[in-house]
Amino acid sequence: MSQYCPKCGASLPDDAKFCPKCGANIEKSSPMEEAYRGFEKKLQFQELEGDMERIAELKKGLERIEKKYGTDVCTMPAAVLEKYRQMRVEAGLPPTLPGEKLTKPLLFRGKYFDALSEKILLIGENKLNETGGLLSITELMLELKKMDIKASLKDVEKTVKKLEKQKVIPGLRELKTGAKLVEFIDVALSDDLREVLNFAAEKGWLTLADLIQSGWSEERAKRAFKELTDADIARYDSSYAGGDLWFFPCFKGSM
Repeated sequence: MSQYCPKCGASLPDDAKFCPKCGANIEKSSPMEEAYRGFEKKLQFQELEGDMERIAELKKGLERIEKKYGTDVCTMPAAVLEKYRQMRVEAGLPPTLPGEKLTKPLLFRGKYFDALSEKILLIGENKLNETGGLLSITELMLELKKMDIKASLKDVEKTVKKLEKQKVIPGLRELKTGAKLVEFIDVALSDDLREVLNFAAEKGWLTLADLIQSGWSEERAKRAFKELTDADIARYDSSYAGGDLWFFPCFKGSM
């Protein structure tokens, strides 16, 4: 007795082809069969890689369309719009188009808050491709100032919270550092991505070394930066002489 059944663990004779206890086939594979299985596995990985490349290209194509046509994409015929939504899902994006949540009717009473909410939404739409749907409350105040809108921080936060209550935008997000971000579209952030935003909030940019010095592994840091770059929340700066650097447009007003 020198071998055991891989299924039930029963002892087997050296020449056994089937387990006398459970009936499992325990014949050893020939070298040719092992080679075939390895080749088959390699083909499966190649197929997965091909699917990933296709999805990445699809995502880039959708982003080009939305950058070029903006909220006009939302006005496509219903049948075309439905097909477009399916393509977004296939590319790993939410089915809701970026402009849709920002164009719902408002329910405010009073001209002041109506005007303020419209300007806030307009800024959000204009900044979607630049910031990935996130904007610091500081940057929002600066953009309102550029439009000659005089509003207090209290009124801006109140308006954002009303828009959130009406489900027009996801609303206000406060980081551990105390920095506040206005979320104009749903942004799926893992714990790691939220932590990177906490690190970036103070100066508006981060290097790979910053995260590694905080105890992160290089692989973990690069993965988080890639996810934030893919979501348009971070931008890689290849010209930085001190190493890999990413800046965050959503914190531009705090830099």
